[in-house]
Amino acid sequence: MSNELLVVCDDQKLSDDLYSALSSDYALRKHDVGLPTLNEIKSISPLLILVEANLFDAIIEKNLAGYMIGYKTLIYGGDWLDSKQIRAYSYGISGYCGENVKAIVIQEAVRNILKGDIWIKHHLISTVINVLLQQQQEDTSKKDFENDLYELLSNRELEVVRRVQVGESNKEIADKLCISERTVKAHLSSTFKKLDVPDRLNLVILLQKYSM
Repeated sequence: MSNELLVVCDDQKLSDDLYSALSSDYALRKHDVGLPTLNEIKSISPLLILVEANLFDAIIEKNLAGYMIGYKTLIYGGDWLDSKQIRAYSYGISGYCGENVKAIVIQEAVRNILKGDIWIKHHLISTVINVLLQQQQEDTSKKDFENDLYELLSNRELEVVRRVQVGESNKEIADKLCISERTVKAHLSSTFKKLDVPDRLNLVILLQKYSM
């Protein structure tokens, strides 16, 4: 790991603010335009990534949940509502500083994050913890459901289920799997019984519930 802080910021004023606050104590490296790729981040292996709030919006909008995981990340700029900050913390950021905060606040945030702490408003802590616990429970539920599917359904039934989920008809499934429509119906009937769902629609709803 390098001893550099990676600055990911297109806004010149925000970039100047960060350099003014941090350049005397840390080695800063500026990423030119937009978001760096994961390979670029890995090649630098920075101590901390400082990301302009508007650029992190793109990560949230694209639902890139795995982006920057494993790296300490401080978001800087904008005036995010608590709800948006909570969502960003659920993605694994290490801290958020709004625009126009004093240099001493940025410095303190960076120091605390580099020590392994999270830079977060005190009144958000319990909410963020609850969100993370809920995510953990949902991940566990999804894993349990996946395990149940593999234990309960045969390989052929799993193939049929996957094709039902993407909207294929019984005839389309039969043609692609080289089986009869009657066999497809038999697999579905068996699947409905094993998963305790009454019909095709409820099967799809069940799969969507666990994001299968």
